[in-house]
Amino acid sequence: MRALAVQGFEVIEGSRTLAQLGPLITVGLARSLSAQRAGAGDRRVVCRDARRARPRPTTVRIDRPVAHIAEAAIVLRVGDVARAVALRLEWAHQHWRATEFFLL
Repeated sequence: MRALAVQGFEVIEGSRTLAQLGPLITVGLARSLSAQRAGAGDRRVVCRDARRARPRPTTVRIDRPVAHIAEAAIVLRVGDVARAVALRLEWAHQHWRATEFFLL
């Protein structure tokens, strides 16, 4: 889950392509990440912020409300700033797929 949080963050920030997440995410999540990426790109242009920092995952909390669903909260350290990722995964077709990803 840590790796998926970092990879999703990198997609939103523009340092990784959405296609690299391929079978790990649903089509709906791909659309959501694409929209979040567009918003982050607008923010970088408006704020004139071209910095690229590598996220470092720290704390992970996982909850299993139902046997086939896992919800996680992951804290990413990006320089001096802490960002939170909320992630939901569902078990389908013999593997986990991310269905929701929110960068806070």
